[in-house]
Amino acid sequence: MAVALQKKFHSDLYMLPCLDPVNVTQKVLRHAYLPSGVPSNRNVDFWIKGNLIEGKRMLDIKNPKNEAAVVKSIKGRIKEAKEQARQVILEVPPELSRRVILRAVKGYLCQSKSVDVVYVLRRGKLLVYKKAWI
Repeated sequence: MAVALQKKFHSDLYMLPCLDPVNVTQKVLRHAYLPSGVPSNRNVDFWIKGNLIEGKRMLDIKNPKNEAAVVKSIKGRIKEAKEQARQVILEVPPELSRRVILRAVKGYLCQSKSVDVVYVLRRGKLLVYKKAWI
């Protein structure tokens, strides 16, 4: 995921450490190790050009032929990720069709107020879905 994002943005990418904002010891470390743009109550995975991006892997989809279940699963992962950042990257198995991915992502972005961009890493290529395009 990190390599694909770095190639897309043509910039340095920072993989951020997971520091629990509730833990007193780790809360102190957040100021030292996280960029100033990271909200104090979130654990975002990537920071690139001022953009915070949450990553989710979906390589363990049980039945990629069941389109309804795949769409539901993709929407669920985006929903989990939106708690951390407005931009999401999903890594999906190569056997998922672009049509199913588009259906799920478009369906989610049309009704979401908290997610602006969804990146999907499939077969080594980064697909970009922006809310403004839908």
